[in-house]
Amino acid sequence: MDNKIGAVGFLPRLLYKMCPTAILKIDDVTGEPIRDPKTGLAIRCEINEPGEFVGCIEKNHPFRDFGG
Repeated sequence: MDNKIGAVGFLPRLLYKMCPTAILKIDDVTGEPIRDPKTGLAIRCEINEPGEFVGCIEKNHPFRDFGG
C-alpha cells in the first residue's frame, strides 16, 4: 500500500478474531517455521524482525476463505 519492501499492511485489533494473522520466524535454509522446543508452537516475530506472514484459512467463511 505504501510501496515499501516488506510492507504487509495493518489489521486493527478489533478485527483480529475475524481474521487471525501473525508474522512467524522462519528458518532461512529449510523455509519452515522456527518452533519453540518446549511447546512445539511456531515463534512469532518481534517488532521490525523479518518473517513470514500467515493467516487462518477456513473454507466458506466470509473473511477467512481463500479463492486463489
